[in-house]
Amino acid sequence: MDKFLTSLEDAGTRLARRFALLLGPRFPVVLAIVLSLAAAADAFVKPFMSGLEKKSYDLMLRNRIVEPAPDPDIVILDIDEASLEAMAAEHGRWPWPRAVLAEALDAIEAQGPRAVLFDILFADLDVRDPGSDALFDEAVARSTRSWFAMLRLDASRDQKSELRASQVPGAARAPEAGEGRDDPAIAMILPRYPAIIASGRVGTVGADPDSDGVIRRFDAYSDEGDWRIPSLPLQVAASAGAAVPERPDILLNWRGGPYRYRYVSFADFHSDALRKVKRRDPKEFAGKIVLVGSTAPGLFDLKATPMTRAHPGVEILATAIDNLRRNDYLHVLDKRLSFAVSLVLIWGLAFFTRSLARGVLLGPVMFGVQMLLLAIAYASVNLSDFYIDLVASAAFGMAFFVAANLRADLREWAAQTSDPVTLGLERGRRYRLLLLVMQPARIRLRGRTRTRLIDRVCGSKINARLAAPPYGGEGVLGLGFAGLETVYWVVPADKAAVAAAERASIADQVRALERAGVRLAEKEGEFEWSGERVGVVGELVIDALRALRRPE
Repeated sequence: MDKFLTSLEDAGTRLARRFALLLGPRFPVVLAIVLSLAAAADAFVKPFMSGLEKKSYDLMLRNRIVEPAPDPDIVILDIDEASLEAMAAEHGRWPWPRAVLAEALDAIEAQGPRAVLFDILFADLDVRDPGSDALFDEAVARSTRSWFAMLRLDASRDQKSELRASQVPGAARAPEAGEGRDDPAIAMILPRYPAIIASGRVGTVGADPDSDGVIRRFDAYSDEGDWRIPSLPLQVAASAGAAVPERPDILLNWRGGPYRYRYVSFADFHSDALRKVKRRDPKEFAGKIVLVGSTAPGLFDLKATPMTRAHPGVEILATAIDNLRRNDYLHVLDKRLSFAVSLVLIWGLAFFTRSLARGVLLGPVMFGVQMLLLAIAYASVNLSDFYIDLVASAAFGMAFFVAANLRADLREWAAQTSDPVTLGLERGRRYRLLLLVMQPARIRLRGRTRTRLIDRVCGSKINARLAAPPYGGEGVLGLGFAGLETVYWVVPADKAAVAAAERASIADQVRALERAGVRLAEKEGEFEWSGERVGVVGELVIDALRALRRPE
């Protein structure tokens, strides 16, 4: 068993060394090419970084220092749990008779609101009380400021629909449409009341969640052939002069967590509207945009958003209206620009990897760059309506940094490995040991010099090795050899001349790179390997270094 474990350990050592030496000095360039291709695929083919980008976006929004204030002119008339309970005795649980909503609509309209939106899909008639339906239809016909919801179904159901895009209430010719002949079938759920259809004051209320089930965007409109189907928020905002977005969907600029807008309980308002002597302000909705919707959990209109897992659907609608009216929905950095930032970061790191001292300068520089990119993204959502998403760029830069550092650690390990397995020593054979000891004028060799030294050692074909601490001048045990770097060769006697030539070449390169100066010393010796697996070469190196440090 011990022999098997030893063989397995030897195989692992060889494999790790081969990986450490893979591609040699070309590794940073190859790594940069691979990551550049990955960044291009993420930007232009399949955004596999989208999950990370979404989570970081959510985190930044939830922790904003500066949040835009909600529009005080937007008010939510809330069919909350208290309203459901208060009105249950007279009208039963939801849905209430349409006459109740007709009474509320008349009362709101009498106050002169800017608009009244129903976040309710009136897709079915009240078969139990047709008279109530008639009252509601009449109230809608009298109204001039009411708006109603319709629902765009999944496109997979379009083939079975007999409704054409041009027949949808509120549909208009798209700006870049042809003659209007491209009029595809479209699956929709429309209100069932004639007065609503006749008014044309309808719009979609779809807010499709992302793949993780979180709503971040709102569909402002959808182009179906030559026809544009507007959303309810866009209809209301456009009626007040707001611009139509260039993109069909907008990235919502949340006003914070839920319940940031002003809420009025439906039951409180409705009961007061029926009183002869009013207790409420008779102009509380004057000039306001009033949304009639529900926050009651029992009506299942709570959605997951970046701000919370249970955001009232009616407030999502309010946020969309608010964004469109102020034109402050979040504009996202073009993917081409973020791709360019990724390339600059990746290739900048590839260039500086061999120029900066690994672990001394490159680490802090990389940390600083990462923090700068994230700070720019965070500042953009706090100080503007433009989200500069640089998370993917930071991730690609971090991937390069981690891979390059791991590879550098493995290369240093490979350069320092003195195990007989990797040295290829044979029991009972005599070997020549050649040393090159370097003592720089400064505290230690420059980072660039040491990187080149490791490259030369790893590229050696004749068993060059870099002495590991303590006899390499690092660590507590190496205080007596502080600042020293040692390269040694363990070769058969017939290879000693080749090793000596390589030692001279490395010495010349170190002298050229160390501008502050460096003292070099050489030493040689012989030994016969007796089969000991640990410490044979190391002990000889330590003895040689001690001899060099003794005063003459």
